[in-house]
Amino acid sequence: ALNMWSVKAATALRPEGIAVVMLHPGWLRTDMGGDAAPLDLETTGTTIADTIGALSIDDTGTFIRWDGGEHPW
Repeated sequence: ALNMWSVKAATALRPEGIAVVMLHPGWLRTDMGGDAAPLDLETTGTTIADTIGALSIDDTGTFIRWDGGEHPW
């Protein structure tokens, strides 16, 4: 439901120059993710910030990973 809302919002907001994306944060070493997770919070947080900073209106409506790669639906 959230993904569908995001796609609809991306379509509605695009004419106003507002991009909407779905972003998968990855499997992180946290209490929930556990010690086996490959990604740490500091590195991934910085990468997510860089990924968001590089987005453009052309990315609206897409599902991306923390590193900017396309995430399969």
